[in-house]
Order: sequence, then C-alpha cells, then structure tokens
Amino acid sequence: MAAAESALTTLRRCIAELFGILRARLILATGLIVLIMLTEGVGIMVLVPLLAVAGFGDGDIGGMGASVRSAFASVGLDPDLRALLVMFVLVTAARAALRRWQAVNLSAITQSFGHHLRMRLYRAFVRARYEYITRLRMSDFIHALTDEVGRAAMIVIQLIQMSAQALVTGVLVLIALRVSWQATLIAITCGLIVFGSLWRLSGRSRGVGQTLTDTSARLVSVASEHMAGIKTTRSYRAEATHEDAFRSFSEQVARVEVDASWNYAEVSMRSQIAAAALAALVVYVTLTWLALPATALLLLIIIFARLVPRMSLFQFGLQSLLHALPAYGRIQRLASEAEAQAEPLTRALSSDGDQGVLEGDIVFESVSFAYATRTDGGEIHDVNLRIPLGRTTAIIGPSGAGKSTVADLLTGLLAPASGRIVLGDAVLDADNMGWWRSRL
Repeated sequence: MAAAESALTTLRRCIAELFGILRARLILATGLIVLIMLTEGVGIMVLVPLLAVAGFGDGDIGGMGASVRSAFASVGLDPDLRALLVMFVLVTAARAALRRWQAVNLSAITQSFGHHLRMRLYRAFVRARYEYITRLRMSDFIHALTDEVGRAAMIVIQLIQMSAQALVTGVLVLIALRVSWQATLIAITCGLIVFGSLWRLSGRSRGVGQTLTDTSARLVSVASEHMAGIKTTRSYRAEATHEDAFRSFSEQVARVEVDASWNYAEVSMRSQIAAAALAALVVYVTLTWLALPATALLLLIIIFARLVPRMSLFQFGLQSLLHALPAYGRIQRLASEAEAQAEPLTRALSSDGDQGVLEGDIVFESVSFAYATRTDGGEIHDVNLRIPLGRTTAIIGPSGAGKSTVADLLTGLLAPASGRIVLGDAVLDADNMGWWRSRL
C-alpha cells in the first residue's frame, strides 16, 4: 500500500509539473484524443448499414442504422454502397491524419518535458553552493541528465496514450452495449477479472524500475571513478580488480533489464490468452444463449476485435508508466536538493558598477572552516591573514594544510564557519560574493 501511495504521489507531482509548462500542448492532445474517439465511433456506426447493403440483416442494430441514414439524408445523400464506402474511407483517413498529428504533438510534448527536466536539474546544479557540490557524486547528476531524463519523459507518452486508449475503449463499449448489453456486460466483467489478476505483475514494474535506477546510477558512478583514476590504476596494476567491480554492476543492470522484459512478456502472454478466451466466451454466449442475428454477432466481433488489443495496450502502458516513475522521482529529488542549496542573489559591493576597482588589502580576520564530509585535512582554524594590494602573496604548506581551502574562501566558493573576510572597508559575504567573483 505504501508503494502504491508513493507511486501516486510521484505521478501527481509529475502531472502538475507537466501541466505547469505545457498546458497548451496538452489541451491540443486532449482535443485530438476526443476527435480520434469520435472517428472511431463513426467508423463503427457506418459499418452497420454497410453490412445491410452487403446482405447481412436489416441494418438497424440498436438504432445505429437509422442514425446513419438520417445523417446522410440531412445532407441530401442516399446511403447506398458507394456513399457508405466513401464515407468509411473518409472517416478512416481522417482518423489516420489525426493520429499522425497526435504522434507529432506527442513527440513535441515529450521532448519539451525532457528538456525542461534536464535544464531544471542542470540549472539547480550550477547555481548550488560549492560546498554542497563537493559532497555530491558527479556521476549521479550525469546519469540523471542523460538516462533518467529519457526514461522520465516516457511518462508523458504513456499518460497520453493510456488516456486515448481509455476514451476510445469507452466509445467501443457504449456501441457494444447498444448491440447487446448482455454480451457486453459479460465481457466487461471477465475483462475486469483479468485486469485484476494482472495487477500484481503490473505493480511489480515499479520495483523493477527503482532497481534499474539504482543499479544503473551505480554503474555510471563506478565507471566514472575508475576512468578518473586510470593513472593510479595503471601504476598499481589494479586493472583486473576494477574490471571485476565494473563487470559485477554491469551484470546487475543486465539482470534487471531481463527481469523487466520477462515481466512485460508475462503480462503480454497472459493478456493474449485472456483475450482469446474472452472472445470465445462472447461468441459462445451470443450464439447459444442470446441468439443474436448474424449482423449483430458480426458487428460485435468487429468491435471486440478492436477493443481487446486496446485493453492489452492499456495494461502495457500502465507497466511502462510504473517502470518510468522512479526515474522522475530521482530527478525530482536531486533537483529539489540542489535548489534548496542555491546561492543567494548578489548585490554590488560598491556604487561604481561594472567599472569598479579593487581598493585596499584583503584581510582574513580569525577565519575558521571545516569540511562536513572530508577526512583528508584542509581545515583551517582562527586564521589571520593580510594580502596586500599591489603585491604578490604566496601560500605554501604540505598537503592538507588548508591552502586550497584559503583559496576557495577567498573566491567565495566556501563561506567561513567563523570570522570574516574584508576587502578594504567592505565585508565579503554571501550577498556580494557573486559580484566579487566576477571581478577576480
């Protein structure tokens, strides 16, 4: 239950962010879904008089034949074979054109959302405090900016496609109810039972997705660390050790991908078997219990032939959605953490604007600083230092004495834990450090 709640929370946050930046395109996508839904319904209804013209029944199943004839009469046309065939082709062409438009719009939405996530994460990273950045694994951000953004953007595709499948399925069900409400209710009941039986496998996709996010991030981290330390690796002949470590994580990623494929294939297999059984049940019930006329039976088969694949696609889309949600959750977490560590806006140090000159000595007054996570030195305590104007000052000392720490404090990458840094008569602090850095 907790996992489901977490997935719903992540999904709501994703939808809210998506609507916040792409509202107009999403409205267009919704409108196209409605139009596609209408053409699907019209296409089915045109088949009713077409079957009658072909010699199957009287062409008035559930009043649909009369509705089509009335529509033709309103524009002064006789619903003969040629007119019905032209109408069927036009409706099919319109549906194909709308689907093409929807595909392009969906691609634009997906790429725009991916770009938004990528830029949000990158902007948060480059604007975060340097001390926070030093505590991060760069590979986490690189992995999120590349692989995770691509996976997260797939959420958009699945959401829109699932919405389209649900609406079109609703139209097909309504038409099927007019043909035979008894057979349709039996089919719906059996379909819900099948959907419920497959829910456990669909829900498992989120766990697989989270595992893939974690293992692939660790794989990128290990590769980055090994490549950055290749000189040391060669010096100590540790290539085999690093290769074994990389192989272990690579095999984990491969196993997770195979596990995800097995999960998809299992759901697909069960869906196809259930669909075949459902179709057989509907045909059996309509022939033996309901005694429907041949025209109604044929139309019902046509409807369910379109309906069953959409139910399978909806199930597959749900799996893909749950599989991609952990990627968005990771991006959201990294971006929120970095945004919380953003440096404050800066103000000018003096009133002379961009033509300002540096006047006076740079003075460290009882400055102390200690790293929160490092254990290899670099701390400084109660440092008093004067760097005279117009002269060259050198800071020397052994590794870990704090030379780089002094330089980072001077450039404002780090802030003193105590004490202060003074330039002339002005104190360098978080408010004006950006101005100060731009003049170094």
